[in-house]
Amino acid sequence: MSEPEHGQVEEPTPNDDMDGLAPHQYQSLYEEEDIPLLDLRANLHRFVPSIALFFLFFLVITGFLVRIPRELRYTTVLKSATPETIYRFPDPVYLEETMVRPGQQVDGGAPLIRLSSPEIATLIAAYRRAERDLDLFLREKVHDYEIRQDLLHLDIRDLETAIERLELQRAQDRLASGERLRKLQDQSRLAKSRAEARAQLDKDALIAKEDYLDAATRVRTTAADLAQAKLESQRDWHLQGLDLRALQVRLDRTRTQLDLLCQDREIKRRELTQTLENAEENLRLHYGPTRISDGTLVLLAPQASTVSFVFDGQREVGEGLIALKLLKNSADLYAYAKIPPHDIGHVRPGMNLIVKVDTFPHYRWGFVKGTIQHLSLAPDETGAFPFEVRLTDHGKLAELLKIGMTGELVIQVDNRHFWGLVFEGLHQESDRLLR
Repeated sequence: MSEPEHGQVEEPTPNDDMDGLAPHQYQSLYEEEDIPLLDLRANLHRFVPSIALFFLFFLVITGFLVRIPRELRYTTVLKSATPETIYRFPDPVYLEETMVRPGQQVDGGAPLIRLSSPEIATLIAAYRRAERDLDLFLREKVHDYEIRQDLLHLDIRDLETAIERLELQRAQDRLASGERLRKLQDQSRLAKSRAEARAQLDKDALIAKEDYLDAATRVRTTAADLAQAKLESQRDWHLQGLDLRALQVRLDRTRTQLDLLCQDREIKRRELTQTLENAEENLRLHYGPTRISDGTLVLLAPQASTVSFVFDGQREVGEGLIALKLLKNSADLYAYAKIPPHDIGHVRPGMNLIVKVDTFPHYRWGFVKGTIQHLSLAPDETGAFPFEVRLTDHGKLAELLKIGMTGELVIQVDNRHFWGLVFEGLHQESDRLLR
């Protein structure tokens, strides 16, 4: 039997067990329908380079558009901007009573711990002695000074009264003496006039010689009385002036005594007050704000604070050991970290950054924003450069941050596109190979 031509359909035979289709029919149908499938693949092969080129351009453009930040990450710890108040003493002390516990918040002036020691006993004795001396002076010595001052005030008033009386008497005597001198001057002028008239009459022999002599004698008598009165007036005025100056000297001396007494009282009071203040200052310099209680010293909180540490050893706190630590409630926090030498060129003051706190995962609590505030210009003993970060935005952690918390500090130093980083890596690798 000859092979059918391409595309020819063979007639079915009546004895075939199949469903009326000859085997050659399946082959013919497949061959007829396979032609458009081969054509589709050929068209697809023509578009593959264009599609690949399109994706290549897309990747290149995307590489230039997509920015990839470059970050520096360092371990950081939170510190307080206000130093802790640390109680450590130059001599051993005995912890008599602890009135606070770590983590407890106290108000200013609240009792903290009660201490005793031989040095404390000496300082307390000096303070009590100065306090007693000042109290004795204020209760008794001041009264003596006041009595002496009152007596001097009385003397001053008496002298002032005597001076006023003498000045008044002197003025009155001055008036009386002036009136008397005027009368004597009138009498002297009248006697001279009469003597001159009698002399003319005697010259004309109209009166007796005895009348003329009486008139002349009268002139000399009135002149002598006038001269005597002037001398007495001047003498009395001078003597009263001497008495007045003597009283004034006594008054000045008494006033000086009063001033010296007042100064002595004030100097004594200041000395005793200064002694008490020095004793109190010695206590404050050695132990801070304190209160004396039954021969022991009770330390007081200088301000509203939180107790961060309390000595929990034996009763004796050794020399130089820390007995207590206080942290100011309103103290601001800052982040502290160190930059390795190979990264110091990327960091400068004023750069913004974020802080991820280890205690609070950032994917749930967020992070803290900050700014580099202080950057060391020289490395420390380890070769790193310490710096401080001012926290500008606490976010959800505003009331949760505590001193000593650690975390990760992230600084974005660059923001390049993808190809820039690739080329930089290639450049670094080429430099390494060339070396």
